[in-house]
Amino acid sequence: MKIKLSLLIVLGLFISIAASAQSEAPVPKMSKKNYIKTGDEQFELSSWELASQYYEAAWVKQQDGYLAYRIAMCAYHSRDYEKAEEWFKTLMGLNAVGYPDAEYYYGLSLKANAKFTDAIKAFNEFKKTYNGEDKIKYKKWTDNEIKGCNFAMATLKSPDTVRVYHLGANINNPYTDMSPAPYGDTALIFASLKSDTIIVQDENRSNQSFVQFYGVT
Repeated sequence: MKIKLSLLIVLGLFISIAASAQSEAPVPKMSKKNYIKTGDEQFELSSWELASQYYEAAWVKQQDGYLAYRIAMCAYHSRDYEKAEEWFKTLMGLNAVGYPDAEYYYGLSLKANAKFTDAIKAFNEFKKTYNGEDKIKYKKWTDNEIKGCNFAMATLKSPDTVRVYHLGANINNPYTDMSPAPYGDTALIFASLKSDTIIVQDENRSNQSFVQFYGVT
């Protein structure tokens, strides 16, 4: 039994190292046009890290607003907010047109990096310049984000004494967790994946369901 367990651990480490090496492997040599085309394909599949690799390879050949925006959005969706902040700043330094929501996501990145004063400035600038059809919606979102920044700064000045404890691997896992929510006064509703393995969505984005809702009363 110990031998089998050791083999499983070694195999798991090998798969992990191989996957990491694959994600960090340099992209193949191709033209800037094909780098962008492949990056766009991966972007549409929400493969943010891989898309960013192709966009960054194209950026080496020629710098433009489209690539800076796409790399920044890849970083934002990957929750790499430091990288997102840098690339949104790069985009704005290019004075590129056609990316009216960039300032908004720049503010979100700054907020995630705890740069609340700078985030508020970015949000206010976004409200001044954004004139899209969904301006009212974005204004509401931006106002809420500014309130969040002000709340965070006020909380930092007088922090609570609450302690947060990790409940262990049986509660938190590396994959998606879905929080329970009260349903009325006597029930609790929550969702759970029907599979305990990683689910890979195909390119056709079929309507196949993976999540089951449960209720506790």
